Parts: sequence; structure tokens; C-alpha cells
Amino acid sequence: MFDLPSSIPSGLTHFQTAEKAKSHAWRHDHKKALALYREAMHQAQRDNADPIFLRHYTECVLESLEAMGQYQDVLSYCEEALSHYDAAPPETHLARCDVAAIHERRGINAAKAGDVDLAKISCQKACELAKVLGQQLPVAEKLLRWLQSGLHISAERISSEQERAGYFSVRSQQESMKLNA
Repeated sequence: MFDLPSSIPSGLTHFQTAEKAKSHAWRHDHKKALALYREAMHQAQRDNADPIFLRHYTECVLESLEAMGQYQDVLSYCEEALSHYDAAPPETHLARCDVAAIHERRGINAAKAGDVDLAKISCQKACELAKVLGQQLPVAEKLLRWLQSGLHISAERISSEQERAGYFSVRSQQESMKLNA
């Protein structure tokens, strides 16, 4: 078990739980990671934590679901999130970036699930939104080029590209240190 570091306030027990979940995800024990992410989310809600924590924990959950091959679950989340943004258009730059990222995630998971048409549409939308926002989504850009070229891309190849591009927010501690150096 992990001890709560003294530098983390006691009101952030959800953070400790999420870090435990990440350690399970790093070891590819996504079922245990999912249970702990859920617990972290409940703790964060109970503690009225900043919404950024819930957003991050949701991203972690989606990554574990994707790693488990549960693409339809991820796609369902993306549809719900996009419906939310259709009903309440994003007002901030960060929220608009979030919409682009959701389209990217939708495209990636659609491609992994074998839905090439949805993958193309989603990656195209993600790239268009990112361009307007002055952002880049390298995985969506590359996947879109592959799909437009008519290439068959396996889920494993897409995952490799995601790893190469630093797409995932849950990374091993060594990988996180390399990216932050």
C-alpha cells in the first residue's frame, strides 16, 4: 500500500487513490485500476474537489477501458460528452480543446473497433477543431492520413502510435519523468 505523502493535504485522499489506480494500470491490471478510479471519483465528489480532478480521472478510466478493448464503452462516453457539448457549447478555450480531444478519442476507438467511416469523420472533425484552436493532435492527424489512404490499421498499430506520440495521460513513472525533463 501507498502512504499519503506529507505534501498532499488530507482532503486529497482521492489523489492517493488515483495514484494507486495508475500503478495498477501501469502493470496492465486495468480491472483493479478501474475500481480504484471509481473510488477516487467518489472521494473527489464527496470532498467537493476541483472538477479538474474528475476530468482527469475520467480520462484515466477511458484509457483503461480502451486498453481492455472495450471500445464501445469509450465510444458511448464520447457520444454522451459530444451531446453535452452540443446542448451546452463550450465557452472556454480549454473546453473547446476538450471537444477536439473527444473527437480524437472517438476516432481512435472507432478505428480500433473497425468502424472506419466513423473513425474518418471523427478524426477529420478533431483535426479541424484543433487547427482552429492553434493545437495539434498528432495521433488523429496520422490516423486520418492512414484511413484516407485506405490502409488497414490494426488496434495494436494504433496503440503503438499513441505510445510514440505520448497520447496517454497514464504513463509509467519513468516515461513521465522523460516527458517532463
